[in-house]
Amino acid sequence: MSTVQVTEDQTYVFNTADFGTGSWTIVYISSLPTTGTLLLNGVAVAVETADLIGASGRGWDVVLVGDMCYEQPLAERLTAWLRMLAAKGVVVLLGDPGRSYVPTTGLIALARYEVATSRELEDRDSRDGVVWRVEME
Repeated sequence: MSTVQVTEDQTYVFNTADFGTGSWTIVYISSLPTTGTLLLNGVAVAVETADLIGASGRGWDVVLVGDMCYEQPLAERLTAWLRMLAAKGVVVLLGDPGRSYVPTTGLIALARYEVATSRELEDRDSRDGVVWRVEME
């Protein structure tokens, strides 16, 4: 993993060399400045820390959710909300590594990946991650 640090008034534009090789690109932002703007393709990135499950969608075109079906109450609440968004025409993508409470219906598999894990966290060395499109029921 490489780290990029910039000072308050410095601009940094990422390029492909910053991410190394591999099929996954992960960017972890550990902190954001209190002033200034984080841009992605010239568009300001907004950060929301509130629980948005149940929100109307606020004109969203796409909702991305990852590894959220690990507890039954959360998964049930989340699934109902994602289906409501899909019914409104929002594209809803759910990434899941085979958790117990992922919905068993109303999903279309778009991609599958073998994801390395740690024995400290999982009972195996890898999990099969699937990117699902959530459909309304």
